[in-house]
Amino acid sequence: MGEWLVVHWCDIVGVDDPWITGAEAEALQPARMITAGWLVKDTEEFLVIASTLEDAEDPQLGNVNCIPKGVISKIESARGGL
Repeated sequence: MGEWLVVHWCDIVGVDDPWITGAEAEALQPARMITAGWLVKDTEEFLVIASTLEDAEDPQLGNVNCIPKGVISKIESARGGL
């Protein structure tokens, strides 16, 4: 696996109610998210991060997220790779 990253990004926010006021719609803002995990893949368009990693030679990955780079505001390297 690659290095351990902390990724700050914005996610879509929606409303499940069938009707809301204009003021409620104008008050909507993207959710600010933080995802931490091992870097699995890094392309020009997205990152793949796994937050859980099996302790094995060919590990299984858990809580895997693919995050488009267009929504990423900051990437921090928390420590070296395994």
